[in-house]
Amino acid sequence: MSRHDLPVWVRAVAAGLLLFASWWLLNTDVLRDVVGDSLGTVGLIIVAIPVLQGMRLPLRLWPEGPWRKAFRIRAVLAVAVGLGAMLLLARLGMTDQLADRVDVGTVALVATGAVCWGFGVAMVRQRSYLRWYGLAFVLALVPVVTGLFLADSSLNGEGLSGSCLLSVGPPQTDSGLARCDAALLPSFAFLLALGIASRLVTEELAFRRLLIGCARRTGLLWVLGAAIVAVLWSVVLATSGVGTSGIVPLVGLTAVAAGCLYVLSCSLMVSTVFSATVMAGFGALVLARPHEADGSLYEQVPVAIWLPLAVVATGLCIFVARRHGVVGSLDKQGDDDAVGD
Repeated sequence: MSRHDLPVWVRAVAAGLLLFASWWLLNTDVLRDVVGDSLGTVGLIIVAIPVLQGMRLPLRLWPEGPWRKAFRIRAVLAVAVGLGAMLLLARLGMTDQLADRVDVGTVALVATGAVCWGFGVAMVRQRSYLRWYGLAFVLALVPVVTGLFLADSSLNGEGLSGSCLLSVGPPQTDSGLARCDAALLPSFAFLLALGIASRLVTEELAFRRLLIGCARRTGLLWVLGAAIVAVLWSVVLATSGVGTSGIVPLVGLTAVAAGCLYVLSCSLMVSTVFSATVMAGFGALVLARPHEADGSLYEQVPVAIWLPLAVVATGLCIFVARRHGVVGSLDKQGDDDAVGD
């Protein structure tokens, strides 16, 4: 592989360490009481950074150029203001269920990720990556929008009227449905801001940068292998009481699609936009659904997202396989010229 990526045996060891670290941390009651349920995610950065630094490899949280002639502090401020605005917008529909998702670990990861995003924009010219950001965001919205319409149609056949778009609504609607846990648009903005900041330094760094790497011809096999590790990691979280096993297929499909976008663009920032948008959309859809006594609607929402997401992931896999091959190049060529192109 590229001199900027880990050898195969190190990736295998790193994958095991990622799973063990998250499991061990989540089962350490003292640490979990202080940090919160995000401790399992914190475990990813605890493993990824030492492994990369121990192998004397760059973190590559942002693309390797084209570099700006001078550091732009205005870019750092713009990123901070943008993320802050999204969080402030979310206060319009903030509820206890949404606020409970933020713990000490999440705050630390968001702060760290926001700084990394700011430095990436301040040091690297992003114009050549704008089309990748746009593609990642649009592709991520496909399953979210499809899930919104399909779930609403399953509810009352009247489209978007079943969702709490801007407010949670009255305690009880005329149709007998209870209020939502959170409004759709504010919760989406809130979860998207959290995801864009925190995922760059956790899941993207671990599952994309550490396990996949980005040589000129990184094959589909590495993408699928990293996605399997991401699925196993989500199972570890579920068995430790974080989330549910019901989102495991969503995590796997998202990891496949995000991995494909990463090897095509060689930018963790691009794959972060995709994975953060998908997961924020899923979380917002679930929170914005009126309660039903039998809870069947909560089973319809993920299915409505999985199907279009599977189509997106399959299409990206085909494109990667045709462009880079299934295995890819295994020679030791450099990847300095591997810019998203």
